[in-house]
Amino acid sequence: MGTWDIKTFDNDAAMDWAGELAISNDLSICERSLDPEELRGYYLQAPDCVGILCAAEVLAALSGQPSPDLPEEVQRWVETHGRLDPKPLLPAAIAKLERVIAKHSELEEVWRENLDDYPEWRAGVDDLKTRLTTG
Repeated sequence: MGTWDIKTFDNDAAMDWAGELAISNDLSICERSLDPEELRGYYLQAPDCVGILCAAEVLAALSGQPSPDLPEEVQRWVETHGRLDPKPLLPAAIAKLERVIAKHSELEEVWRENLDDYPEWRAGVDDLKTRLTTG
């Protein structure tokens, strides 16, 4: 996974996810990213974690709590689809975020190994969780 910075959409997998979002007219990609059947097992692989973070960012934006770092195409999608109700997916998003940061995910391990950037990455994920719970 090519990563160029610490923000949610600053990697190839997240931009691929955003590309799928751009051609959808509903929250199905968010539902798939948060689906417990798709995330069986205890240990989350990095691509699953990226999908969880991306879905959570979209839901936060639809709840009126967008990140200032959303890519332009995601911002446009949220503006176009602002009528969609994110509330039914918020509990799943929060639960999955907690799994991503609870030392049971490949993505958390990768960032933890990068001691210089881990605190900032973790703060960003914690901010996302706060925006989901206050949206």
